Amino acid sequence: MIEDANNLPDTVDSVAKVVKAATGVAETTGVTGLLRSIIANKALKGDAKTDAKVALLDAEVQNTIALERADTAIAVAQKLGAVGPDAMHIFELLVAHDAQAFQNIDRTLGFAADDLADKQEELQEPDSRWMHNWLDEVKAVSDEEAQRLWAAALARETTLNGSVSLMALQVLKVMDKKACEDFRKFVALSMQPVDTNNLYVLTLESGFSKLEGYMTLSELIGLESLALVANHGVTGSLTWRIGQVIQDLKVGGGENVNLGVQHQGKTWAIIPTQPTTISPGLKLPILNATEVGAQIAHLVADIPPNPEYTTAAISYLAEQGLTMRLFQQG
Repeated sequence: MIEDANNLPDTVDSVAKVVKAATGVAETTGVTGLLRSIIANKALKGDAKTDAKVALLDAEVQNTIALERADTAIAVAQKLGAVGPDAMHIFELLVAHDAQAFQNIDRTLGFAADDLADKQEELQEPDSRWMHNWLDEVKAVSDEEAQRLWAAALARETTLNGSVSLMALQVLKVMDKKACEDFRKFVALSMQPVDTNNLYVLTLESGFSKLEGYMTLSELIGLESLALVANHGVTGSLTWRIGQVIQDLKVGGGENVNLGVQHQGKTWAIIPTQPTTISPGLKLPILNATEVGAQIAHLVADIPPNPEYTTAAISYLAEQGLTMRLFQQG
């Protein structure tokens, strides 16, 4: 009995080792293999009894055994005056924290597997440092919406290595629910030239008063503080040099999709209403996402449609001698 009391620190350490071992599954065996296993098990069994689940259940069993051992050890130790009366409560909190970490990783991996169900041939193992950072952060993410965002980051990085930087993970870490909602608004307004990583929002004038009907200045400044929107975009002025870009646009034989833009999930062509009226120096006032913002924009799901803004953008471009219309090839 006295031996059990003396071994209390070892009991705590054993639980920590279980946590570390289960968390390290994706790092040591490779997350792509684990994701494939999750996808296969979901397809065959219709549930998530995966390697990750097995690791979680095993950890829960180990935790239960450790708690029983600790209960006996602490009871004896208390009689001997070796530990205070709150020792068992503290120990339970530690184990509960570790169990929550397992659940967070498990659920997030499941969401990532859902995203990758039809992309298994494209999977590439992420950089080990990137994977370590991802796991370290996901352990503390329990909100489902946030878990889906982190799952999207893993899904994108495992199909396109280097597309989600470590800096982007750091920004994801500090994005709260409101920041996510505000950034969704920004993405809903944005235009991304096809085959580029640039992300622009037309402000519809040289200032921001017209844009405030769709996003407030305080929301934009909040995104700026998170390095999602370029810091000179809100406080200064920025322009999109579009005149030179569209000079070579072929109007007669159909638009060149490479000069189109992605907006609200569709491809649009911006073309001169009258080709001879467009000045090569034409610039449009914009806000632009940072490189990190553009990376995170790819992870955001459920973008709210904003047809009113699209209509306003089309009208503004028409005033500049430009026509914005849905792209039709051929």
